[in-house]
Amino acid sequence: MEENSILVILTYYNRPRMVQNALYSLILANEHYKNWQLAFVDDGSPNPGKPIVESILRSHLDRVSFYGIPFEEKPLDGSLLGKFNNQAVAASNCDLCITLCDDDALHPMYMKNLNSYFLSNPTVNSCYSNLVIYNPSSETFLDALGRKVGYNFGWNQRKGPMNGAGVLDGSQMSWRLSSHKEKGCSFIPKAYRSQDYWFQKQLFKKCGPMYYSGFVSQFKGVFPQNLSNLWGWREGIAGTEEKFRWTIKNSHILDKTTVPSSSFRKYFLKLF
Repeated sequence: MEENSILVILTYYNRPRMVQNALYSLILANEHYKNWQLAFVDDGSPNPGKPIVESILRSHLDRVSFYGIPFEEKPLDGSLLGKFNNQAVAASNCDLCITLCDDDALHPMYMKNLNSYFLSNPTVNSCYSNLVIYNPSSETFLDALGRKVGYNFGWNQRKGPMNGAGVLDGSQMSWRLSSHKEKGCSFIPKAYRSQDYWFQKQLFKKCGPMYYSGFVSQFKGVFPQNLSNLWGWREGIAGTEEKFRWTIKNSHILDKTTVPSSSFRKYFLKLF
């Protein structure tokens, strides 16, 4: 089968434990689809992500580019994700593009399914997929591998062509880089949390509606107690900043302590 090359833009800020899941998920996905490149965007983090990438993706560094790594004498201001995303896109010759946040993880079959989808739908410029919601404070994304989508609110309720702005998470979105460049779409340098909204709005205006792919894209890390106000959970109220930082620091990652030994051997150990 013909293959599209896929650019994965992984945005990172100061979550050295959480980002390991995102990186491990790339290794799992590589078992099914190998034609990808990674643009790792570190938005001036006090805990740089580059050493973590170099350790985990040590066998794949020929396909990794780094953006936004802070200068030792003058760290970045932590609000330039869009600027670095634009740089990554401009430098890439890949056919397709997806985004990955440092608290999320790719579904192992996502890139393979994405390639098939765009080959079968040559007129589609962008598409969106389902998300599997998981709670990093109590499980790893591997625990959710066999789970159905679940938590069917918000993101997973739409099934037709549409403007994704304001109703989709960036983790669901993929698009053709050729259309992106030809139509002059770009990320707003300092949009911060509204980054997804403005980019999806541009894609809709310049490249047409997003289409529903029908498969799962990523595992979306959601902390029910700490992010209730942001994500619409009802189990509790948003916690303090200290509690949030503690939860991030102690989140489960893909290792022998958090994954049953049989699952760990099946999905992880053999890849190294």
